[in-house]
Amino acid sequence: MNNPLKTFPSRRSVARRPAVNSWLGMLALGSACLGAASCVSVEDRENYYYNATKPESADEYGDYLSARYAGWVRDGRSAAEYYSQALSRTPEDSSLLERAIIYALVAGDVDLALKLAIEAPSKVKKDGMAATLVAVDQFSRQQYKKTASFDDDENVGVMQNIIARSLREWSQIGLKKNEIIRPVVHSDRETRLFRGVQLYSDGLLQLANGQDEDAMESFEQAWQLGGRYPVGVDAYIRLNAEKGQKEAAADLVSQFFEQIGDNPLIDQVDRELRAGKAIVAPRLSPNAGAAASILGYAVAIAAKQGGDYANLYYSIVLMLDSEQDAARLLLADSMRSAQRPKDAITQLQKINENSVYYGAARAREAWVSYDLEDVEGAIALAHTALASKPGRSLKMQIGDLYRTLNMYQEAENLFDTVVKEDLTDGFIDWRVLFARATMRDKLNQWHEAESDLLAALNYAPERPEILNYLGYSWIDRGKNIDEAFGMIQRAMELKPNEGYIRDSLGWAYYRLNSYDKAVQLLEEAAELDPSDPVINDHLGDAYWRTGRVEQAKFQWSRVVEYSDDIELTQSAKKKLKVGLDAPKPVLFKP
Repeated sequence: MNNPLKTFPSRRSVARRPAVNSWLGMLALGSACLGAASCVSVEDRENYYYNATKPESADEYGDYLSARYAGWVRDGRSAAEYYSQALSRTPEDSSLLERAIIYALVAGDVDLALKLAIEAPSKVKKDGMAATLVAVDQFSRQQYKKTASFDDDENVGVMQNIIARSLREWSQIGLKKNEIIRPVVHSDRETRLFRGVQLYSDGLLQLANGQDEDAMESFEQAWQLGGRYPVGVDAYIRLNAEKGQKEAAADLVSQFFEQIGDNPLIDQVDRELRAGKAIVAPRLSPNAGAAASILGYAVAIAAKQGGDYANLYYSIVLMLDSEQDAARLLLADSMRSAQRPKDAITQLQKINENSVYYGAARAREAWVSYDLEDVEGAIALAHTALASKPGRSLKMQIGDLYRTLNMYQEAENLFDTVVKEDLTDGFIDWRVLFARATMRDKLNQWHEAESDLLAALNYAPERPEILNYLGYSWIDRGKNIDEAFGMIQRAMELKPNEGYIRDSLGWAYYRLNSYDKAVQLLEEAAELDPSDPVINDHLGDAYWRTGRVEQAKFQWSRVVEYSDDIELTQSAKKKLKVGLDAPKPVLFKP
């Protein structure tokens, strides 16, 4: 059956993307026959291209095209370098400067971005990202008099104005003016985009300025709006605890865990509350405060837009506060997603053991090591993460890593621990029961697995993952056939475009020797998910049973090529050599 843990991360084999130079080469080859050299010999054609007079803008345009392509394949570092090369030929091109700075920040190369901004001609760095970056640099060096009057610019994006406003407001704290700070009026567009984040930012600013009552009011409004920005929530909890309202603080923690899940910051304040420690609210320095404010908006942007756009703001946050490890984790996550594992590791290794994010960083580094096929390193890092008193979600992440590494007993142990801890807290999560069930199934503990699946189904009766897994498992064992078919069909109704569910129904018909019906469903599954090795394997088997031998072998060869599962790969190799045995008689019917 297909991978049951579709709610957890998994790795797929992917083709290596072409280098930028290779792409330019293909572009040149593709257009070679369209120009003046199209009708000459190969030797003359080569002389034509090598000796032709090069237009003055050719190098700049080539760098520009290379940069555009590099950005398209999420190679921010190469994009920044190519834009920089183009900019070196036309240094007064403000558009190139803007792009070069943005991609340098996306790549996490703050030094290059700042160098470009500072060295740009005066008339092109007076606005846009160059002006913003110069101001951020001044602020980070505590030159608050210069940044206190850093104005908004109606010609730039919302986020750049938010950065300007954050620098301006937190400069007042740095200058110690001891004046009452009134939150600025945000535009309608900003309010729609960011809602609770702006109120948490206001609260952090008020708290740093000694306006505790105003801060409490801002935090309460943000919470009521549904804002759950962890930095702001942490401050809200701590302010309640500092004022002696520890029950209210504990209730906020419980609600956050129930609605969002655990988070390193909230885990830490929860442990302090449970231990009865004296808790004080954070009154941030100007640099830490501006960084925390901008990070909140960046997280909101990432949630709405995805991609790498938020990276440039994570980089700005780290310019302001190099210890803002939440931003570093997010930057590393984006780098891993963009297939830049070494850059991701560089960021993660900057998070040291004194940080509340240390365990999360080691867990993420373990996943990156797995991506790089360093299994021993991944396991060692997972053990380090577990030794850091991890929260619930971190245990689930490491459990899923163990599952991916076929360390089923270790994964089951972690999922079991989470289930028991949840029960102690009066909480049951179907996802953890489901995860534990799949590991118990792998360990040939079917009765325990079935019990978990039924319990999970009781709490989440319309989850297609549970319906599919339990239904398939019953059919595979010749048990509860009618009910099992109904479950899988219901799962397919709920998620008609999921290949792995359609695969389960097709495989159920295969197990009943209804091979033509099985082929139909399995072909549909393969169309939905053509590189899934389990679907390929099942379709190959169905083809074999219907006499389509060559098509069967093709599907099995795809299993050998794409599967990371050793057992599945070995089975496919054997079938490629000797095919399938005669079908077994059907002892049950739906």
